[in-house]
Amino acid sequence: MPSSIAYEEAHSIDSNEEDTNRLSQTAHNNAEGNSNDSNPPPRFFHYVPRLFCVENSIEATAISFNTFARAIILMASAFIGPGLLGLAKAEAVRDCDINTPECIESARVYGFLPSSLLTNIATVSGLVSALILPPTGAMIDYTSYRRSVGLYASLGMSIIKVVEIWISSKTWFAMASLQLISAILFQLSTVTEYAYSAELTSCPQQQSKYQSFFFLVMFISFVLYTLEVLIPGKLYALDDVGTARLGAILSSIWTVPLFAVTWLYLFPKRKALRRVPTDQTLWTAGFKKLYHTFQMIGSSLPAVYWFLLSSMCCGSANWSINTVAITYFKEFLQLSSQNIGLVILTMLISGIPGTFVGKYVSLKFNPIISCKICLFLFIVIISAASLQLSSAKKDYAFLFGSMLGVCKGWLHPIQNALYVTIIPKGQEVEMMGVYVFCFHIFAFLPPLFFTFLNEEGFSMRWGMASINLFFAFGLMFLHQIKDYEEARSQGEAVTQREANNTSLVTSDRNID
Repeated sequence: MPSSIAYEEAHSIDSNEEDTNRLSQTAHNNAEGNSNDSNPPPRFFHYVPRLFCVENSIEATAISFNTFARAIILMASAFIGPGLLGLAKAEAVRDCDINTPECIESARVYGFLPSSLLTNIATVSGLVSALILPPTGAMIDYTSYRRSVGLYASLGMSIIKVVEIWISSKTWFAMASLQLISAILFQLSTVTEYAYSAELTSCPQQQSKYQSFFFLVMFISFVLYTLEVLIPGKLYALDDVGTARLGAILSSIWTVPLFAVTWLYLFPKRKALRRVPTDQTLWTAGFKKLYHTFQMIGSSLPAVYWFLLSSMCCGSANWSINTVAITYFKEFLQLSSQNIGLVILTMLISGIPGTFVGKYVSLKFNPIISCKICLFLFIVIISAASLQLSSAKKDYAFLFGSMLGVCKGWLHPIQNALYVTIIPKGQEVEMMGVYVFCFHIFAFLPPLFFTFLNEEGFSMRWGMASINLFFAFGLMFLHQIKDYEEARSQGEAVTQREANNTSLVTSDRNID
């Protein structure tokens, strides 16, 4: 994972001290706005809109640009999804007689039901991403190619959005394949961005402030882009394919210049943080780092251990629910892409009060209780949607979207705040890397469950409800953290132990 540093007991104390000092210096420099290897500010930096500026920090401003563009990429996928589903279904039933509903219901394309297309894409891309994230994190740590990874991933996503403008009945399968590639590139971009954001500051309060700002930028991007697609789409009565083309055009107009400015002029190059061990490769080094880091967490940080297990489950469910919901809305509720876009817009707007609700509950009790309540509400809302929503009650989809939006706006910032407060200080970079990995490692499982149930002939109600299995396991693992203050004290104990080790080494060297 990005900048995740393994805790290896076999390493000498000298090596640990060197790595700790290097990371501490990097975090300190970035907090002051003077990051290592940073380029001087480009001349246009003073003209950057205030929406993107973060305390005159070039790297923080770069992350806000990148967040804005990545949010558009994510939303563009939501608009092209219904178009792909419709085109896949048209291809599947092309040879069916309109008077034979059995043929229409069982028609397949490339061996699968057309309604399984989006969840198949999510399954494959999630599985591939889980395999390549550790070596990508190793590349970010052990080489100077961090900026190159982000640049080429962003360039690839932009090119794909341009190509998607030509979506049609003849090109839909190629476009679906490009969606798979785009999803993998999106994860690589996420890893790189997190590596930079983790180095902005080592202060949890300041890091929380940065993350809140980036969340606001992401929300504004979501809303602006969604309105840009929905308003012309309604005025010109575009169908699903027309809406997908419009979304691709607008996303290309936004993302190409934003990604270019971000990665060519704002994000600085980074030197390798350390060398690849002689007996390892980039591929094995990434996995070994994760293994040793999890060993350290399991032995010294049980609260972090249970939290990460919870994140593996509820993170995968939260990440996959959009794909599953789009399929459910399109195939089961028979909503158009325009109405699906409106549901998503409702969800986004509802995320604002959700953020404040989560903050209030956290202050009233603590972040652990707040997360538990939110996960329980996720289960209740998804269960109600699975039981009550139907093509005859499709208007209730907006109510479902609003309630789901409240939970989404609640969970993500509270999870981040909880994690930052229970991990050891001075190890934020590597611990954030592990967090990102855990959040995405099982992202392929919820859409895989949905596809399996769909292919076996079960109602999509069961497919939608299957997401609750992951939220339930996430809640069960989180419940193992009994006391918030005890969880914080575990992180503080590791911080103090590392500080004592460093002091001992320094004293020994002074004596010598």
